[in-house]
Amino acid sequence: ETEALPTEIICKLKSNVTNIAISVDREETHLGGEFYLTNNIALRAGLNGAEPTFGLGINFKRLELNYAHWLAEAGATQLFGMSLSF
Repeated sequence: ETEALPTEIICKLKSNVTNIAISVDREETHLGGEFYLTNNIALRAGLNGAEPTFGLGINFKRLELNYAHWLAEAGATQLFGMSLSF
C-alpha cells in the first residue's frame, strides 16, 4: 500500500494595512494575521494548530526587528529575529 502525498492548501489576502494567511494540511490548520499600525510597525496574531501565537514587527529603513510568542502545549516559546538589508 502506498502512502498518500501530503496535501496543503494556502490562501493569502493582502491589503495596504492587513495581511491574512491560512494554511491547511492533513495534520493541522495554521492561521495568521498582520495589522500595520504605521508603515513601520506591525502587530501579528494567529493559531498554530490550536495554539495561539502573537508577534510584533518593526522596520527601520534597512533594519527589521521581529518578535514572536507561541503558547505551545509544552510551554511558551519566544523568538527574536533581526535582519539588515544592504
